[in-house]
Amino acid sequence: RKDTISFLSAVSELDLAVASGDAEIRLLAYQTKFVGAVLSSFETRIQSQRVTLLLREIFDFRHMLLSAAVTANKALLSWGVTALKEVCSTYFPELNAAVVKDEALTMRFHIRENQKFFLQPVNSSGFWKGRILALTGPDSVVATLFSRSDVCSKPVPNILHIADDSCVHVAVL
Repeated sequence: RKDTISFLSAVSELDLAVASGDAEIRLLAYQTKFVGAVLSSFETRIQSQRVTLLLREIFDFRHMLLSAAVTANKALLSWGVTALKEVCSTYFPELNAAVVKDEALTMRFHIRENQKFFLQPVNSSGFWKGRILALTGPDSVVATLFSRSDVCSKPVPNILHIADDSCVHVAVL
């Protein structure tokens, strides 16, 4: 009953706004109520902020050095390793951290060696704005990694298990 009254009240406010000519002002005021309610409880709705930051360190390949230079290669060897150790020990204790670390390195090398296949235009307007590594969607890193077991130079089931479970986790957030 209370929801129905709130809905009718909101509809009445919008009808009044349209009739009075203050539609934009009233609509913004109306939206502010909703945005305020969402933001006021934002921190409490995201239960695992730490795990989200760790997963970003491991799987956000857009920040990874993708050149074949010596310094980039050294960085690639240790990219996300600290976060990966924490994720394994805290959230996936059933997985062997050394195996996951090795698989993650295989995955990173695959992405570096095949980055040209994952680069997509920044925008679709036809104007050249550069290219960005596509993490999700068609022809993306994630779509390719999950397409078949022999994508990388060797199977990487454990790191993909973490990625798969992580996608579910982030979607729930």
